[in-house]
Amino acid sequence: MLKFFNQLFPVPELNSGHCVPRVFFLLTNKPQTSYEDVFRYTIVEATKLGVNVFATTIYADFVSAMHSALTTVWPSCEVKPRRIHFGQCCWRTMQSLGLSQQYGEE
Repeated sequence: MLKFFNQLFPVPELNSGHCVPRVFFLLTNKPQTSYEDVFRYTIVEATKLGVNVFATTIYADFVSAMHSALTTVWPSCEVKPRRIHFGQCCWRTMQSLGLSQQYGEE
């Protein structure tokens, strides 16, 4: 099966306490440069609309290439993990260690 993209990557905005996707990208790969391209493209297109995209705090997945790209494009931003993905990461670790059955029983 031919695969045209590797990842559906949303760029959300935190608005009144809700995370609202504003832009979606279809990425063919996941190196740091791809994420940098996404962030820079978002800045350029937002500027055309008169919107200043200056990130101070960003909640992101546990992807090191994404974290590196964020701090490259916005050097002064604080990158924080998204809680849902932290929980999923913990659960996968528990499963890989064989602890999920014990967790479910207690």
